[in-house]
Amino acid sequence: MDFNVSKTDLLNITTRARLSNQDVSQRLGSISGKFSLWWARCWGGIPQWAANHFQATRKLERALYELKSHQPAQVPKESIETLQQSRCYVTQLAARVRTAELIRYITPQLPYVKGQPALYHLEPANTSKGIEACRSECHLNLGLLLAVYERTSNKKLKEQISFFALNYLFKAAPIAPQDLALSPEIINRQLSQLQLGLWNPGLSYNRESDVFNAHFEKEINAAVASACGKRFVLLDSLDIDDVLSTQFALFKIDALDKLSHWLVQFDQAPESLGEAMPIPPLIDCTAMLEPYIYTGNDPEKNLRFERKVNELEVLLNELIEKATQGKSERLKVWLKLNMICICKCKVKKISFLKTIPLFLAEQFLECPLSPEEAHLKKQSYFKEIILERPYSLFCHFLSHTGSRLGSVAGRKILSTLAPLKKLVINCFGTLTQYAVTGKNILYFRQPRELTQRSLFVRLRKTFESDKSYLHTLGAPTLQLIEGVLGEISQKQWIAANQDLDKRELIQTCLYRLFVHLGNSEKHQADFAKFAHEMELIHYELMTLVTLFDVLRNADFHQLYLKRLSGTIPDPLKPYVSSGLTKSSMNTFAGIQTTVGTGKAAYTQGIHFEFKEMLGENRSFEALQKAGKLDRVDLYLSEFNHNISLYPDPVYTRAPVIAEIEALLKNRPVNGNPLTVALDTTIDTVNSDKVEALLNHFSREIEEGRLIVAVFQSGQKFWLNGMDNMYGSPVYIVNNEAKTKRSFDFLFNRDAYKTDPLSKQWFCLLNKYVPHSDNYQRTIFKNAQAVLANVPHALQPEQKGIIRVSTVTDDSETFFIDLKCYGSLSSSLAYELQERLFKRFADHSATIYSRGGYGYYHPNLVKFMKGFDESQSYTTLRISLGINPDDNALLIEFLHEAAELSGHVARTDH
Repeated sequence: MDFNVSKTDLLNITTRARLSNQDVSQRLGSISGKFSLWWARCWGGIPQWAANHFQATRKLERALYELKSHQPAQVPKESIETLQQSRCYVTQLAARVRTAELIRYITPQLPYVKGQPALYHLEPANTSKGIEACRSECHLNLGLLLAVYERTSNKKLKEQISFFALNYLFKAAPIAPQDLALSPEIINRQLSQLQLGLWNPGLSYNRESDVFNAHFEKEINAAVASACGKRFVLLDSLDIDDVLSTQFALFKIDALDKLSHWLVQFDQAPESLGEAMPIPPLIDCTAMLEPYIYTGNDPEKNLRFERKVNELEVLLNELIEKATQGKSERLKVWLKLNMICICKCKVKKISFLKTIPLFLAEQFLECPLSPEEAHLKKQSYFKEIILERPYSLFCHFLSHTGSRLGSVAGRKILSTLAPLKKLVINCFGTLTQYAVTGKNILYFRQPRELTQRSLFVRLRKTFESDKSYLHTLGAPTLQLIEGVLGEISQKQWIAANQDLDKRELIQTCLYRLFVHLGNSEKHQADFAKFAHEMELIHYELMTLVTLFDVLRNADFHQLYLKRLSGTIPDPLKPYVSSGLTKSSMNTFAGIQTTVGTGKAAYTQGIHFEFKEMLGENRSFEALQKAGKLDRVDLYLSEFNHNISLYPDPVYTRAPVIAEIEALLKNRPVNGNPLTVALDTTIDTVNSDKVEALLNHFSREIEEGRLIVAVFQSGQKFWLNGMDNMYGSPVYIVNNEAKTKRSFDFLFNRDAYKTDPLSKQWFCLLNKYVPHSDNYQRTIFKNAQAVLANVPHALQPEQKGIIRVSTVTDDSETFFIDLKCYGSLSSSLAYELQERLFKRFADHSATIYSRGGYGYYHPNLVKFMKGFDESQSYTTLRISLGINPDDNALLIEFLHEAAELSGHVARTDH
């Protein structure tokens, strides 16, 4: 849409935006408005009134840009104030709708002036115009990359530059204080403390999500048949059959005769048609549909695909009829509702699953419905509750098993699909011009020249001798710099710098490393600014790693074993295999494939996502009480607890060794070996607890009665707080000759492999930062210091409306579990968030809200619901960082929470 805005036009647009502000204000304060936002977040989409506000805000932004570029003196103050208010409401709405839907509405189209993109100019005179300080580094880097991209004709270098740009702009774990409903003042102070990218989707986590769906949707739906619907799930790999088999009854299209035999076991439908099967049937129709699904919207090909789907529907209907002869229509409908059909597809470099909609036309036509179901059928959300349930559960499962497209791999694919300028405009709506030009000078003539400069030598001595965060965060960072530069040969360096475009990227990268190191020395006494510089250094290192393919062919197994040399007893070392998967959930999904479904048990304190996946009835206590320990082939455990979503938990060290002994004692003679999957994410890499376990069960392992698989989530402490890589280190102690079981598939199948860049990062950490356990120990120590000073009023036994869960002395933890109870729990949680963030902001200290934990700064995550639905409570998990100065602020905050608890209790009374 072309704009040629007069002052009168702008005032009209301003009036519409002001009316929209009033409408949004009223709706955000009403029950119906809050409900419509909640419902939109649950099921996707955006309420029309919210979409109208996004559109009104965008129009006002563009009108202001247009008028300001031609007649800056004519811009009315009321228009600027209205836009500021509109943006505040956009921020509030953004926290309450789904990211993928939000992108479609708020991604601004680039303003045009005289047919040319209106660029941000980064000359010193104009730097302050339009660029926030917290995003200046991002803009400068983007400007440089765009300039080199336009100049070079090297296709591979273009793809690398595109990836560098997206890596900077997306920022793997965005900072999102606005999601916590904080005041604008605190939000601005929080955002000023760290370098941000241009895209801030909210509490996104560096794991799989639907973050790329909006960007790939057009490409995918333009290529495949319209009859297969618009739903798809992005994957890292199509080779996931063994993962799917852990939670679904998987049937290939060429073996559907087995389906009818499987369906015979069902005698009647449950009371509710919306109830899901424990193990739903999953029909892989790829062999039948994949040759026909790529239609490119050709009407004739679309019709041909529809015929194939109809054939499939008829075939499945016949199988269901055959298996349910003489049984109720409700049962037949229930079986169809729980049947998920998929087709594996690939468009260009994008791997994805299409779920094929079946039976929707005939559903419920002759089926007797309960009164509740008949009432639901009249509602607009009937389809979501009944028909969409299997699909949503399926997507949830793919996320839990680490099968969806990972963030690093997604950015890599996205960077190859279009020219960089188009990608930037489509994703962010903002371009940058690199205004500084000059001679392309070779500043660093050899790779290790940076580490030989007096600044680097001085910092190394300081960081190695210091006992504070300078040592915990700074020393490993210097080790990584030395490691990366040490891996680049002089021959590689000279060859790379002969390409003038690549030289500009390399030399500027090293110069920025030098500048950030200088700033880190300057800000040694300011943790927030020091950590800021360390994080920027990590991003620069990834540029060098990518350009030179540092350690791409390294043997992770050998590097990891060397690091674990003190943990694994010598007699067991011949039985160890190791590797790197995508995530801890992905690792466990792979381990599950060796024992099948329904044979697992888990210990107390296990991560709630594992618990959701396995089910409440699979806990060790439940199986022991039911006398079913003899049926367990897989035991999932961890020594140190994760966050509990039950009320009033007492966090203790899990009795892992005792429970393994009980399982071994109850195993049938000559039965399968017991596999122990040990999640050591909340532990050190060289763990004395794991060492004790392996020594204790050394004989059982050698005899082939026991297999121990130890894994960690690499998105946590492994990254030294820099959440931009993606992997799960795992090692397995298994006498394969006796157990007859191999886990090599975990390390060589695409379903479990992490992306190459992340693998290089983990290899670098193992090779050059072998003593990084100090990072975890510092966080555990800080958590213990805060827990030792919890006010008496917040102790669980006081039964106040605000409580801090108890942690026993023998248990290591990284977080404070603060729970709010009663009808005011949600309001109390928001109030506590505001006070906590304000306290840190008042002291210029660092606290953020990112999905996950293990960061160098304190981190807050809110869980609105728990596993006990009979009580109303909200959980706040405050994860500790590495700066001991933060402990005092957190202790003061807990005392403030105690005062608030007493005040609210007295008011209620």
